[in-house]
Amino acid sequence: MIKDHTVGSYLDALASGAATPGGGAAAALTVAQAAALISMACNFTLGRAAFGTQALEVERLNVVSEGVRSLALMATQEDVVAFERLKAAYGLPQNDPTRQEALQQALKTAALVPAQLFRPMEELVEAAVRLRAICNPNLVSDIDVALSLLRGAAGGLRFIANANLDRVEEPNFGSDVKADMHRFEMAIQDTSNEHW
Repeated sequence: MIKDHTVGSYLDALASGAATPGGGAAAALTVAQAAALISMACNFTLGRAAFGTQALEVERLNVVSEGVRSLALMATQEDVVAFERLKAAYGLPQNDPTRQEALQQALKTAALVPAQLFRPMEELVEAAVRLRAICNPNLVSDIDVALSLLRGAAGGLRFIANANLDRVEEPNFGSDVKADMHRFEMAIQDTSNEHW
């Protein structure tokens, strides 16, 4: 499990010649890091008398960030599992009657694992923007780093999702997913431009 690695061993695995972990897991882990930074901003705000009137709102935003962090961390492992399933499907003999169906199902799963993070990321961005306005001002730069990480993660997750969606033969499969990904990328870009 990726979550059980040290940072060093995870990076060694990512850099190795092994197929997993790869880009999808790295992008999902980036989302988890962004969520952790937003939780950090919450925790540096909670308990400080100067921000006491915002405590309930900050606690709510922390619940959002912790929920997204958990989902993103799970997605790092789901991406590994999905890729291994896809690799196994490609490895079936060409004349195996189950190969095409197995391959198509594996491609769908490999596309939907990264795509499933876009809606939680949208909630996280909303939480970050709200938190930025009410948190301990010493943590604003950390929130901006989180927003930057989310912008990069969105692009990475879209690359992985589209690489698999483009090989799915079912007409229109994933068209709504592509629309959601594009909409979020535009929204996070607008958020970045607003703050930077």
